[in-house]
Amino acid sequence: KCTITLKDVALQLSLPVDGPIVTGVVHVGDWSAICDQLLDKVPNKFNGIRIEMKWLEDNFSHLDNSSSAIERQ
Repeated sequence: KCTITLKDVALQLSLPVDGPIVTGVVHVGDWSAICDQLLDKVPNKFNGIRIEMKWLEDNFSHLDNSSSAIERQ
């Protein structure tokens, strides 16, 4: 048996984990608008309220020279 930890996910996704985990229920009416606001792109389809990892990888795995330090993180 194997337990996937936050550290495992952080290593796989190259996400910095600097503090406590924040979770909770979020009620959003328009996920397209939220994606547009936060990601500046909108996926063609959502899996419920989830975005497919493949879409994230396809759209955000390569940064150009004009990307900011925050975008690179």
